[in-house]
Amino acid sequence: MILDFVNKGWKYHDQESERLSGELESLDLSSLTSEDLTPLLALSNHTMGEHRNEWERAYAFAQKAVSSFDADELSSRQHSKLAVAAFMSGDVAKGHFEEAQAVVKAGDEGLAAVVEIKVAMSAALIAVGQIDDALHLFNAASTLSSSLTEKHFADRAIAISANNLASDLLRVSPRTDAHDELITAAATLSLAAWRKCGTWINAVRGLYLLQYVENERGRFALTVDHGLEAIAVLDKNGGDDIEEAFIRLELARALHHLGENERSTSDLNRADDLSQTWEDKSLVEWYQNERSKYF
Repeated sequence: MILDFVNKGWKYHDQESERLSGELESLDLSSLTSEDLTPLLALSNHTMGEHRNEWERAYAFAQKAVSSFDADELSSRQHSKLAVAAFMSGDVAKGHFEEAQAVVKAGDEGLAAVVEIKVAMSAALIAVGQIDDALHLFNAASTLSSSLTEKHFADRAIAISANNLASDLLRVSPRTDAHDELITAAATLSLAAWRKCGTWINAVRGLYLLQYVENERGRFALTVDHGLEAIAVLDKNGGDDIEEAFIRLELARALHHLGENERSTSDLNRADDLSQTWEDKSLVEWYQNERSKYF
C-alpha cells in the first residue's frame, strides 16, 4: 500500500508539493516495511526538502518514519537519507551521526556511502540556491568517487543525484565559469555511474545530457563527440527513435555553430523525420519546443 502511494506521489510531487507533503505527514505508517522505507524517504526528502525547502519538516517526517524500526534494522541507504535531511535541516551533529551509521552499515563500501550523501546534498543545495556551497561539496564528492572504479551499491543513487544536480544548474542564470564546470562534472559523474550500474539506454541518456551541457557552454566540438558516441551505442543496440531524435537535434545545433551547415541540416532532417512517427502528442510538442529554441 505504501509503495503504491509513493509511486503515485512521484507523478504530481513537483506540481502539488504541498498537497503531497500533507499526505505524507498524515500517512498511516503502521504497515511500513523496511523495503518501503527507502523509497518513502527518497520521496519525502525530495518533495519537502528540495521542492519546498522545508528541510526541518522533511527531517521530522523521516524521524517519524524510522521510529518504529530498531537502529540495527536500518540500512546504509536509509541512514544516508536521514543524514541528508539532518544536515540540510541544520542538525549537523545528527547528520554526522547518521553518516557514520551509513558508512558502518555499508561495510567495505563505506566510501561509496559517503559519496552518495555528498552528491545528494550537493543536489539539495542547488535546489535551494546555495550554489557555491554545492560546488565545494560536489568537488569533495568527485575527489572521493575517483577511487571508486568498481561497481558498488550507491552507483544508481549517485547517477540520479548527479543528473538532477546538472539539470537544476542548467536552469540557473547567470552562471559563473565555476558553475559551468560543476555542471559538466556532475553530468560526467552521472554517466560514469550509469555505465557501471545501468542499461545502454541509461548510457545514451547520460551522453545526451553531456551533449546538452556542452552546447549550453558553447563547447560544440565536445557536443559532437558525445553525440556520435551516443549514436554508436544506439546503432549497436538496435536503436531508439526518441533518443536518436533528441541526440540528432543537439548534433544539428552544435554543427550549425561550427559552420558545418550540410551536416547540421542532415541531422536536423533526420530528427524531424523520427519525430513525425511518434503517436504521443506531448512528446512531439516537447520536441518541437526544443527545436524552436535553435531553428
